[in-house]
Amino acid sequence: PWGSKGHEIVVAIAEPQLTNDARRRIKELLPQGTTLADASTWPDKAGRQIPDMDPYHFVNFPKDANDYQQQRDCKLRNCVIEAIGWYIQVLNSPEAPRNEKRTALRFIAHLVGDVHQPLHAGFAEDRGGNSVDVRFNGRKENLHSLWDTALVELEQGTPAEIAKRIQAAVNDDDRQQWQQGTPADWALESLAIVRTQVYRLPASGEI
Repeated sequence: PWGSKGHEIVVAIAEPQLTNDARRRIKELLPQGTTLADASTWPDKAGRQIPDMDPYHFVNFPKDANDYQQQRDCKLRNCVIEAIGWYIQVLNSPEAPRNEKRTALRFIAHLVGDVHQPLHAGFAEDRGGNSVDVRFNGRKENLHSLWDTALVELEQGTPAEIAKRIQAAVNDDDRQQWQQGTPADWALESLAIVRTQVYRLPASGEI
């Protein structure tokens, strides 16, 4: 998944869009002194100690896929698209225990970021770029980790400063349109970027 910096940027973009009621509910759910940015990185720390939850962070598509088919792409309902959906249900459920809602909030903050990292909606045949070797700044790494961390680290400034630059390039119409999307929509947008941008690699593999 994105490194901590990537997830903190995502949260810094999202927080200004929160309603006052959403801010209040988030504050009530999180432990005292914990920020939404802290919550967004929790699934890569504590959550990663439960291997059964690892598939929640991605969805893999066949190379010829043009849509999301749950039975084909996420048969066990344990991919990022399905996980976002049912964690939202937990968060909205009056019957869900408080600790379950806290976990749901942490995963939503994290997984919405993950599904926007293009290779978290990549191709099954190379495990979302994990099996593609490249060289970057003189060292060998896989294409997935390059997108997770190395490319993000090229952006200068704090997560808040980077988020501000991104926000400045987004107009209100774009923002409203994107907020109406579904997790499947977001994954397919990432898949489109995988196809048009991510695999434009030189023959040498040197980035």
